[in-house]
Amino acid sequence: MLTKTKYMSGVQCLKRLWLEYNRQDLMRHLSDSEQRIIEQGKEAGKLARKTFENGVLVSSDHKIALVQTNLNNSQIFKIVSLAA
Repeated sequence: MLTKTKYMSGVQCLKRLWLEYNRQDLMRHLSDSEQRIIEQGKEAGKLARKTFENGVLVSSDHKIALVQTNLNNSQIFKIVSLAA
């Protein structure tokens, strides 16, 4: 599964993403501070979902996420048009 963290790894460096999936034994271990940053990101996501209960959690698969985002945006535009 492509997670947000792995997606960002791929954005930064495709070789890093490949290593994370295929050769984790060659990867360096995360420092405590790096691990804490990841945990903070997860906590921020939980808080966002709690704060915006009616929000839509999109897929971590970027192709599916793009379709979901486009669908959600078209619904928002309809609501704004009706309100105008």
